[in-house]
Amino acid sequence: MKTTLRALSVLISTFCIVSPAFGNQPLASGTVVLDKSLEAKAKGIRTLFLVIYNPESKMPMPYGAKKVALKSDAKGKFHNFQLDMGSISLMPAAKMGGKLQTMRIKARLDKDGSAGRDQPGDIYGEVSKVAVGAKNVTITLNKMK
Repeated sequence: MKTTLRALSVLISTFCIVSPAFGNQPLASGTVVLDKSLEAKAKGIRTLFLVIYNPESKMPMPYGAKKVALKSDAKGKFHNFQLDMGSISLMPAAKMGGKLQTMRIKARLDKDGSAGRDQPGDIYGEVSKVAVGAKNVTITLNKMK
């Protein structure tokens, strides 16, 4: 009986991570800004990734990510974002990394449009120590791979 209850508990906790019932749980919202010095290099890049990391996790993998198709070139304040459990793709680290309390959010204009590590030509920036539920977060893209 104890084994069955433990297995059920694990199943429920695993299910809750991806459950649509938790889809509205706000993680963070704000704006992505492109540093003026990189505007020319960003021309034609139409894919933005917002990647969440759990600083408490021993796993170096992302907690989750969201891919955004941009309709025009990035310039100045170019994207308002809202991240919640229903809008991000959860990674295996989300299940193993414990409860998310603070996060690091990285935004990347991705030259080839493919998920994965930063590649030459990608433009990125990040913010750390973001509390779950934070509003008005500004991520400035000011680095180039």
